[in-house]
Amino acid sequence: MIVVTVTEAKANLSKLLAAVERGEEIEIHRRGRPVATLTVLRPEPAVRELGLGEGKGWMALDWKEWPDEEARALGIIN
Repeated sequence: MIVVTVTEAKANLSKLLAAVERGEEIEIHRRGRPVATLTVLRPEPAVRELGLGEGKGWMALDWKEWPDEEARALGIIN
């Protein structure tokens, strides 16, 4: 872990962010006491909600039934 003062953090923010991106953890101290930690931000995986398309489409009631001509062509009926 890298420890820096607030003044050092202000002066070297770009370098510190580059170190964080490489996996380092940085602790910022004020008057000898830790006040903050810089760590890499890991985005949370998106939560997929069910039912977002509800009511936006339709399905025929006879969707399982094939017209005779198509059923014969597919060999479903003789």
